[in-house]
Amino acid sequence: MKRIIAISTAIAILCLLVSCSDKNKEEKTGSERVMDITAVYGDFFDYTFDGDYKITLTEDGVLNEGTDNEQAYNLYNISYTRKDGVKRNIEIYSQEFTEQESKYYASEQRMMNEEVNALCIAEIQEACNKEFIDNILSKYIDIEYIEDEKSYKTDEYRCQFSLLTPMYLFNKEYEGYEKGCKIIDSHITPETGYKLSEIDLKTFAADREYYFQFTLSIPPTADAELYIDKMNSIVEDYFAYTGNPLNAQFNLRQGELDKVSNDTLFQKTYIMGEEINFDEKKTENESFNLNNEIIRICIEEE
Repeated sequence: MKRIIAISTAIAILCLLVSCSDKNKEEKTGSERVMDITAVYGDFFDYTFDGDYKITLTEDGVLNEGTDNEQAYNLYNISYTRKDGVKRNIEIYSQEFTEQESKYYASEQRMMNEEVNALCIAEIQEACNKEFIDNILSKYIDIEYIEDEKSYKTDEYRCQFSLLTPMYLFNKEYEGYEKGCKIIDSHITPETGYKLSEIDLKTFAADREYYFQFTLSIPPTADAELYIDKMNSIVEDYFAYTGNPLNAQFNLRQGELDKVSNDTLFQKTYIMGEEINFDEKKTENESFNLNNEIIRICIEEE
């Protein structure tokens, strides 16, 4: 009798273990179903933040749980201090590679490489925007730096600016996809990648993959000649401050501040250090724009 009980107990335990094993296979937690970026990108993070940073997994879970669109994720927080002394806390998601993602990315690694690259781009934009405001723009219009803002509007003007790059506008259908991927991967590789602990406007103004774009809009009642003079001074100061900028565009528009189609009073465009007539280029080729031109140049030179 005791033997029968013992055998029954053993079988029950075995069944329980098998049941738990199957359950674990079916119900992985979010963190187990997605890439651990601390392991995959740890060397790059050490390099780009110069070893002085903290990364924390703050959240993990599953979006749209129980549906066909279910997707696990991890949310990480990274804290570090920039070259200008500003302390930054930024977030990055690591997501499960699903059928939806496979329409745009060749692999999970490809998807996350572009996610990490996009994070770097956002930090570069933020630091360079602040530097532009503090050292150039604030001399000509009444403006104060506000963290993570790329657009300002008052009763007197609206301004939009940022150091931009089209080098993340790739999906696997793009004809230059493979070359574009190589460029992006070089950004997040130790020794050749971005150094976020040392961001400055001069460095990225001279980078062929970036362009600085500044647009100032003024109301109909504003003194147009006064602001044209200001724009000329802003362009001169930008060139003097950055030393050797490659790609940039400066626009002055007048009209109702809430409307996009204002009259252009002033425009200067530079590609690879040479001033071009943007309107003439648009007349020659209706689809001409800075994004496409910079992508074309970078892909051809890769």
